[in-house]
Amino acid sequence: MRRLKKLYFLLIFVIIGLSFILVCRFFCCDSCFFLKPLPQSIPLKIRMDVYGDGHFGSPRNGGRKHRGIDLQASLDTPVLAAKSGFVVKTDYDKYSGYYVVIWHWPNLKSYYLHLPEIEVKKWQPVKQGQVIGRVGKTGNAKLKGIKPHLHFEIREKGIPQDVLKRWDLSFLIRENVEMGMVFYGIS
Repeated sequence: MRRLKKLYFLLIFVIIGLSFILVCRFFCCDSCFFLKPLPQSIPLKIRMDVYGDGHFGSPRNGGRKHRGIDLQASLDTPVLAAKSGFVVKTDYDKYSGYYVVIWHWPNLKSYYLHLPEIEVKKWQPVKQGQVIGRVGKTGNAKLKGIKPHLHFEIREKGIPQDVLKRWDLSFLIRENVEMGMVFYGIS
């Protein structure tokens, strides 16, 4: 009986150890930053049209402020998980259209709005760079004057964050060096 108890505790220890290794590999293989949620070949372009601009904090109707950024892209451009995590919500509402929310350790969530379709399921683990949907015009983005875009936001403990401060900005350096522009203070 005593030997069986030791074997039982050893088995529990091994299972916990393997679980820890898998979780660490899943969450620690990412870049420390959120990556752009669109393919690297798509240039960074913030939506600007007759309905306003898509920058973080831009004014909205009713005195609200924009909680994310609107990345302009062609319809059906793949939308990528900006960081590894778990899908905690996939849904539709009349403002957001089809959308995905991903939880990232320890207390961050990323939001991807206006998708025409969702390619992940609730509670599914996703890896950084995995396709989760496509750029669309659902929800309030379906209005005629609004250009196709991905609304992307990051919240920490429920509070919207300026996405550009959370990104790995190395892609901006590469894009702008090719155009002859130099940014200082970004590494």
